[in-house]
Amino acid sequence: MSIGFLYLGCIKQARNYSVEFPFQKIEREVLDIINGSENKQINLSTLTPFEWDTLYVFKPYTPIKKINRELGFEWNEFKNTNGYNDDNYNLLIFTYNREVVKYLKWPRDKGDFIKTDKFKYSQNEVTFAPNKEDFGDQKWVFLYHLPNDSLHR
Repeated sequence: MSIGFLYLGCIKQARNYSVEFPFQKIEREVLDIINGSENKQINLSTLTPFEWDTLYVFKPYTPIKKINRELGFEWNEFKNTNGYNDDNYNLLIFTYNREVVKYLKWPRDKGDFIKTDKFKYSQNEVTFAPNKEDFGDQKWVFLYHLPNDSLHR
């Protein structure tokens, strides 16, 4: 009987284990979309080859307390992300059934989520439009959320 509980505990622990999904695996596709002349839409559900149902986008310097509050549970893997003290990345957290399955440190110079109006997205609402704008003395790509009713126009 105790072996069964031990086995179930190991399964639960394995499901809670999350790893970083490297941005390099989708970088070419993202840059092709940003630099392309047509269909300037980044749909994260088509770029992520793993199962998830909710995306959380956190801007640089978001405290872990806020991240845990928004996730609705304590995420122990956060200490491995350096997300709280790195201005160069947005932290994207993918969850499935209220458990973190992957996180992605999205380089802000490849598209910045800083101007998005929300931080939590279901899988069917993760399409963003890149827009190059002046930011200081350089051109910067900001990603704007496209509501579902504006897609495919």
